Order: sequence, then C-alpha cells, then structure tokens
Amino acid sequence: MREMPAVKVSPCYVIDGGKVTLAADVTADKPTDVTVYLWLSTSPGNTYLYPPAAPYAQTVTAGRASQRVSTPVGNMQLKPGRYDVHVSVTAKGASPPKAADNATVTGYSQWFVLQ
Repeated sequence: MREMPAVKVSPCYVIDGGKVTLAADVTADKPTDVTVYLWLSTSPGNTYLYPPAAPYAQTVTAGRASQRVSTPVGNMQLKPGRYDVHVSVTAKGASPPKAADNATVTGYSQWFVLQ
C-alpha cells in the first residue's frame, strides 16, 4: 500500500447460503490506527453497488496478528454474476476513498462469482 507501506491488507468474501459478506484481513509491522473501507462493485464495469452512498468503514488498531474487518451485504438481492470486493486502508482520520462516485478508486480487489 503506497500511503501506508507498513500496513498489509487482503480483501476477501464469504458466501453462506447465498448471503455475501465483504471482508478484509489487515496486519501491520507495528500497532497502527487505520480505517478500513469495504465496498462491492459489479464486474466487469466497476460500477459501485454496495453499501449505499459510501463504503463501509471501521477503525481498528492493526498489528502483527491478522485482524478481520467485515460487513454483510444487507437485504440487497444480488443477481448471479461476477462481483468485486474492494478494500482501501487509510490512516485513522484521513479522508475516505470516493468509491461511490469514482470508479477508478479500487484499493485492493478480490473478485467472486455468485451462482
């Protein structure tokens, strides 16, 4: 991550009974307060989809032990197809990514196919 080279992040997802949960695993070389942002887009096309209006945000203290940040995709009914889970990490208090209105902001991504 260019802005925070000591912080490592991996996007992931969980599909259970057709319900999707967006997730990211975060670690850091030393304890660091960060805000983790998660969002979902359609793929191809990178059209912002969820959460409504702005990415999910959670502030955590990242350290050597992996820490998972997650949020279920609410009552939205996802159609079968390909989706991208995106994650971006900033220093606590920094400006959030403009994911909802800027398709070029993708952070780190992980795609999945919903059957």
